[in-house]
Amino acid sequence: MAIELKWKGKQLIEFTKEAMLAGVTAAAAEHQIISLKKVSIQNTPVVVPIEEAREAADAQLKGGSPGLIRVANAWYWWEEEGQNKTQITVYPFPSKPGESVRRRTGFGQKNIVRGSDAKDISARVGYTRNARYMTEHELGIMFPSGFQKRPTLVPALMDNLDRLAAIAVRAAKKVRAQGGRGR
Repeated sequence: MAIELKWKGKQLIEFTKEAMLAGVTAAAAEHQIISLKKVSIQNTPVVVPIEEAREAADAQLKGGSPGLIRVANAWYWWEEEGQNKTQITVYPFPSKPGESVRRRTGFGQKNIVRGSDAKDISARVGYTRNARYMTEHELGIMFPSGFQKRPTLVPALMDNLDRLAAIAVRAAKKVRAQGGRGR
């Protein structure tokens, strides 16, 4: 009796690429889910009289309560537009520096996307161009003055590296157990 071992390098390489792509794609899908959860905390809007918003904005600009920056932004937006309103919506519960941004409309959350590239055996999670401000929060850059980081994607990845690696390995093993796609 004899067992013949024969190197089928090209087939092995293709099979390995397929398994690796399945692994990184599965890990990216989980990374996206974790990131979406991080930005799901609602910053509940509050409607206040314009005069109250103006007083809070003035106090903010004179070194008042640091939690009212959204009030200041809302007031000056309203003033520039010259609208004749008696009330304004403010978001008085912003995230703290270092935390993920809090959700207002859900637009940023909807624009956390993922994709994969079989040629490069890679997968990625990121923000669409429409939600550029999410990248600015992630990196702590915003025109004109900048602000402290409120990252989402990097902490979602770094806090879950072991979990994502395990998911990638499980997905690769599943491909191996099935003998690859279409085999």
